Formats: sequence, structure tokens, C-alpha cells
Amino acid sequence: MTWHQAVVGTLAQWRLRQRGHPLSDPDNALRLKACDISRCEAMCCHDGVHLDEGEERRLRALVEHTPALRARLPAEYVVDAWIEGEYAGRKTAVRAHDYRNPAWPAHFPRTRCVFADEAGMCELQKLGLARRQHPWRYKPFTCWMFPLGLDAETGAVEQPEVDPADDPSAGPGYPGFVSVMPCGRHEPQGEPWWQVLSGELARYAEVGGLPGHGSVASDDDAERDAALPGPADVPPFRP
Repeated sequence: MTWHQAVVGTLAQWRLRQRGHPLSDPDNALRLKACDISRCEAMCCHDGVHLDEGEERRLRALVEHTPALRARLPAEYVVDAWIEGEYAGRKTAVRAHDYRNPAWPAHFPRTRCVFADEAGMCELQKLGLARRQHPWRYKPFTCWMFPLGLDAETGAVEQPEVDPADDPSAGPGYPGFVSVMPCGRHEPQGEPWWQVLSGELARYAEVGGLPGHGSVASDDDAERDAALPGPADVPPFRP
């Protein structure tokens, strides 16, 4: 872990406390390893992502005003979500994918979000880079904040559980969600979680007070952003 990540993580914690969005348990023992998409093949994207009403509206506006992005998606790229036969809101669609990862969890379907390319890279993040915006500008909140979450009552930033048995998604026949992800699983030889996820904490400290936590840009930006180059029009930006 670099000194820069440690400093950014520390400053982000301070900014969150100042704005009334503390960490739920900053001193717990959770240690993580950084995301390695070549290793996990974008495991966190296997079932798409749930969207709130504002996110779906802004995402549709973005897609319809970005022909190069629209051409890479199926006709229906946002669909109804169902969990054990119960309607669970709206989510991005998925398509079948042939994963090569030998450690692929048996309880995860072999599908991938339609906004991910063949290598697992997010088309929305690629669009942000191509337009020289923040790479998460067009991503849904749950995507760029993962594996962190928010406490619905207190607004505190929640980190993954150290013990997989405490994974809130775990249940009969379903060993868990975040706790089985390489980026959300406790790794004793890893680094303090708030350092590994310093970028996510810093971003939330910056945009957490905006409508929708700054996800998928904003309604006011839709018309202006539509005039920017699409992902096929400019080479990827590498900072």
C-alpha cells in the first residue's frame, strides 16, 4: 500500500465525519487486497446492478444520447429484478458469459452485466475516461462504491464483514455475496480496508451529498455531456 493511499484514506475519513457520514466501524480488523479484474473476471458484475428511479432515468438519457454506447447494448438493458419470486425493483440486464476462473462460486450464475465488455471492463467507466471525466462519473452508486455500502438509518459507510458468517446476504444454499468476492473478502495478509478503498471513500466524501450520491452524472449535465465525444471517438485517457 502506498503512502498516498494511506493519506487519501485518512483525509477521506475526516471529511466524511465532518459531513455527518462517519464510517460504521473504522477500527475493525478487516484487511483487503486491491481489486484485480484479471483474476476475478469482474465477479461483482455477474448479476448486474440494482438502480433507483433516478439512476435509471439518468442512465437511459446517457445511453440514448451516446450512439457508440447504445450500439453495444441489447434492446432491453434495464429490466425488472426478481429475488425468490418477489419483485425487487429495477436492475441492469445480464448476458451469458463463459468464465474461466476456476474459483467461480457455484452459487453465482454465469452471467455478466451488459455494461461490461468481454474483458470485464465497464463501458460506463470507459466512457468517463474517454471524455476525460472522473472514471466513475457515469457509474451507478452501488457499482463504484462496492464493496462498501451505506447504513440506511445512519448514513454511515459500511465495510464488509470480517467473518463470512456475518455476510447479510448469506443464507441456506447461498453462502454469501460480498464475503466471497476477492475484493470484499477478509485477507489476513492484506492492507487495512480503509486504505485499499481510499479512492471510494474520497469519492463519496466529494459527491455523497449530491442527489443520488452523484451517480450516473446528473440530470443537469445530460445535455452538455451528450455533446462530448463517445468511447469510439477518442482514445482512452490514461492519467
